[in-house]
Amino acid sequence: MNDGEQMIFLLEVPIITNGHFDGIVYGGISADFLSDIVVNLSMGNNGVAYVLDNHGNVIGHREASIVKESSNMIEAAKTDPSVEDVAAVNQRMIQGETGFGAYNFYGDNKFVGFAPIGGNQEWSIAIETSQQEFKSTLDRSIILTILVVILVVLATFPVAVKVGRSISGPIQSCVVRLEKMADGDLHTPSPQVKSRDETSQLATALETMLSRLNDVAQDVTHHLGKMAQGDFRENITCTYRGDFVAMEQSIKAIHSSLRNTLSQISQSAGTVASSAVQVSNGAQSLSQGATEQASAIHELSATADSIAENAKQTAATADEAGRFVAQASAQMGASVNYVKELNIAMEKISSSSTEISKIIDTIENIAFQTNILALNAAVEAARAGSAGKGFAVVADEVRNLASKSDEAAKATKDLIEGSITAVAEGGQVVAKVTESLDKASSISENVTMKVDAVVRAVESQTTAISQVTEGIDQISSVIHSTSATSEQSAATAQELSNQSLLMNNLVSTFQLS
Repeated sequence: MNDGEQMIFLLEVPIITNGHFDGIVYGGISADFLSDIVVNLSMGNNGVAYVLDNHGNVIGHREASIVKESSNMIEAAKTDPSVEDVAAVNQRMIQGETGFGAYNFYGDNKFVGFAPIGGNQEWSIAIETSQQEFKSTLDRSIILTILVVILVVLATFPVAVKVGRSISGPIQSCVVRLEKMADGDLHTPSPQVKSRDETSQLATALETMLSRLNDVAQDVTHHLGKMAQGDFRENITCTYRGDFVAMEQSIKAIHSSLRNTLSQISQSAGTVASSAVQVSNGAQSLSQGATEQASAIHELSATADSIAENAKQTAATADEAGRFVAQASAQMGASVNYVKELNIAMEKISSSSTEISKIIDTIENIAFQTNILALNAAVEAARAGSAGKGFAVVADEVRNLASKSDEAAKATKDLIEGSITAVAEGGQVVAKVTESLDKASSISENVTMKVDAVVRAVESQTTAISQVTEGIDQISSVIHSTSATSEQSAATAQELSNQSLLMNNLVSTFQLS
């Protein structure tokens, strides 16, 4: 509360008895007591401490006017962007955070630390100081420290130089010797140091290291030289120390492994050489057999091609014969039809001859009756005497005509009977010809069927021969490939034999036992 003269904080607590509200106790306290507290919490000349309530109002500050005005940077930042950094820190304070921040407050950069105040009032206190003032103190401390260090260095420089020389000389000599050792020099002696400090121990340790390295290098050189000369008879007996134990084990393993490997190679070289000779001989035999098979397959392929060509010609000839037989069969059918027509015509001629024979019989009867009538007329004319002479002459003529007619009728009858007999015989012949033609047509059909079967068989054989030819060509290709492969195998086996002999010669240069 602010009554115009001072600001008072009202503090109130409820009275609760057995969970029952009995009243409230409150009292007032001047706001100046907070300001008196924070005045003594400032850092430096420009440092300030202040207290905020839970709304962001300043309730404790060394300047009473700020408290009376209830300064609130959170609300001020809504209209004044220049205090947004201050408002952000104050916002963290009213949320009960503890921390550190920085902001620019009206042109002056500030460091600020803040923490909540214990109790139920939800207040928070902050202490800020100017960055410039804070850093000026730090800068003075740094300058003072530098001056002290310089004075100490100047005072101790002569002593340091003398001590440094006594230490750096032996160390430098050891460094030079180590550089030579790094370059592979193990024979140059190590530097001698007369002092009894750590540099002497360093020189002694360097000398010991050189001696041991030299022993290891000489032993390794000796055994590697032996192995380089092909002598694996000497065993490695020297014992190394420290990390050189791994080198010792590696050299022994290499020596043993190479010796065992060379022994196995030596044993295997002879076996490989004899096997290579056998493989070479077998490959040459295989190559020769493949060459002979290739020649035989080539001849067989030529024969199969000739058979295929003949089969094709036979198929063409059989096909043409089938067409000719089909034409002959068709012509045979036409001939059978013509013979059937001839048979019908012969039957008609026979029927006509029969009718003519009947007519001839009628003519004979007429001639016979006419002859009888002529005889009767002659008898009557004779009876008539001279009056019937003319009639007798006519009767004689009629009788002569009747006789001639009878003779002609008989001759015609004989001819017709002969014709009928010939027609009958011709009919029999035609019947036989028809039967023969029918049999020939049946046989022709059978021949046509057989020729068709022959054509199909020849075509099937032609296809089979073509397949056989293709198979022979494939076999020929495989045999040529086998021949080439066998020749390569023979050459490879010969080369393997030569290399195995060379390897045997190379292995024989090593001394293993």
